Amino acid sequence: LVIRIYSLDKTLAEGLSNAFHLQSVLFEYTFKRNKQFLADSLVGNGNGIVMQMLSPQSQLKELRLERLHLGNDHFLRIAEMLPTTQVHVLSVHKNSIEREGILAFARKLPKMKCLKKVILSHNTWEHGRDPNDRSPSYQVCITALLKGMVGNYSIECLELARSE
Repeated sequence: LVIRIYSLDKTLAEGLSNAFHLQSVLFEYTFKRNKQFLADSLVGNGNGIVMQMLSPQSQLKELRLERLHLGNDHFLRIAEMLPTTQVHVLSVHKNSIEREGILAFARKLPKMKCLKKVILSHNTWEHGRDPNDRSPSYQVCITALLKGMVGNYSIECLELARSE
């Protein structure tokens, strides 16, 4: 199931939050307006649609949350749920996740035993820098992610926007 969101109504939200049989979902928003509203609706304070889809009884294997203006708080709420899910693929491509969010996520990586592929590309923590820049902030994030992966042998792919 691929969902490209233009608006979020109550019926759609209720239907998705109870769809435990779904195995793959992409939430993507390409317009510039109302992105924060959508991020809050999808994740919220732990009660959004995505959070309900991440319940232990869910069969969700692939979760793609792209271009939604997800920030550190949204990302970390999702990360808290991942150890109890069957999610194999997590994409937060083109959001607003900053250095602090990546570092906190990296500390949680060892507990996410089902996770095989993580896509963190084009977020604030790495975006807008010269590809030759070896900034300490970027290096700290990469180091933290690699340390998290050492404690989790299930992860096969970590996708970033630039390579070192």
